[in-house]
Amino acid sequence: MDGNSINLWFDSTDYWHELYQDFGGNIYAGGKCGPYVGESPNSGAPLELTRKLNLRIPGLGCPQGPVYYTDIEDGFLGLYGSDFETGFLYDANSPCHYKLYYRNDNPEEPWANNPSRCICPEHMNYYLSKGMELVNHYQPAGKNIISLYYSCDEILGARYGNCFHFMYLQYGTPHCNGGGGDE
Repeated sequence: MDGNSINLWFDSTDYWHELYQDFGGNIYAGGKCGPYVGESPNSGAPLELTRKLNLRIPGLGCPQGPVYYTDIEDGFLGLYGSDFETGFLYDANSPCHYKLYYRNDNPEEPWANNPSRCICPEHMNYYLSKGMELVNHYQPAGKNIISLYYSCDEILGARYGNCFHFMYLQYGTPHCNGGGGDE
């Protein structure tokens, strides 16, 4: 790969901890894990997915100038209600049965267990590959994706814990700035 190339996929060293949260500059992150544990401590799977997926957002070519957006609409994607058994976020071929990462420590759900909390490169690429599919599926009519942000939450119960990823999405109506009005 030359110095100007951007790798849009995760490679063999991309073992990422499931957690990353930025609480106003107070970072709670697991960094790399598996054979690379201790590397990149200020990152984690949600941030790395955010970085790579934002690079995949198609640009809007405006020959007369930069694009701007109006009618901004925020969206949220997470695993709730019917998505645990059916719905668009469910995928029997997923590493965890969902298009967004989900880990459950309940031993009665072995397909969802990830006791190491480490997401391997193949699974990171699975979640990355589903990102634009999710963006496009939930895209409001007449609007384009502007940006997205993966985040995570961890729920610790008396017997079991779980972690799940979710996405904040921002859509808007695109316009080209031609200097003399909208196009």
